[in-house]
Amino acid sequence: MDVDAILERIGGWGRYQKVLYVLAALPSIVGGMVTLAYSWTAFFMEHRCLVEECEDPSNATYDAPFLRWSTPADADHTWSRCQRYRPTSDGGCTNTSFFTNQTESCSRWVYDKSVMKSTVVSEFNLVCDRETLWPLENSLYFVGVAVGSVLGGALADRYGRRFTLLLCVVMTAAASTAGAFSPNYGTFATLRFFVAVFQYPLFAAPFVLSTEITSVEMRAACGIMMNAFFAIGEALAGVIPIFEKDWSTMQLIFSIPILVFCSYWL
Repeated sequence: MDVDAILERIGGWGRYQKVLYVLAALPSIVGGMVTLAYSWTAFFMEHRCLVEECEDPSNATYDAPFLRWSTPADADHTWSRCQRYRPTSDGGCTNTSFFTNQTESCSRWVYDKSVMKSTVVSEFNLVCDRETLWPLENSLYFVGVAVGSVLGGALADRYGRRFTLLLCVVMTAAASTAGAFSPNYGTFATLRFFVAVFQYPLFAAPFVLSTEITSVEMRAACGIMMNAFFAIGEALAGVIPIFEKDWSTMQLIFSIPILVFCSYWL
């Protein structure tokens, strides 16, 4: 059976194809949002050492007058990110309370909240000795994309495009929502890996479906426009942080709308 000939005869870009194409393309918007979400949920916040002798961690601010004698200046940053001056034995907070020729590492930090109130970086302290974990998660995400491209293709061929799309809608929403409540970095990175695995078919399955239901002359245009839907999602991911500055709330905003597409089961 020559499917292309049949589509040419009955019309390969009729109302049915147009409606189905739009419905199939909409999940790609969510895929774009989820892909770019880490740029904001894990925005790298400027930081410095907490000076326990001079400030309360519950209301500490990034800039403070005592930093001139408690924290060394950094060549690339206002204050050293990982070093502070060693305190003397007097336990005070004056310009004579610290050895300005001796430094020590710190285990608690104060973050600059001028851009974001909190992110994965501040939540799990992905700074100094743990800073390598910050880009590592992004690498793991794209390993998940690679796994998802293979797994999604196999599922779509075996069980159909619609089933694969709906399965990945549910799994992406579940993993992404759970990520907002991660108790530690390992849990967050693992859940985001699974988000990547199931997010990729949100784009790939509809992309293939759109080329299968349209006539030859419309396939290139449909493929290009599918990328446009993904780009819309990426653009929206940059709008949300204007209004929400907390990473976990933002993660939920990125995740919950995915559940709208569960209506495709009907």
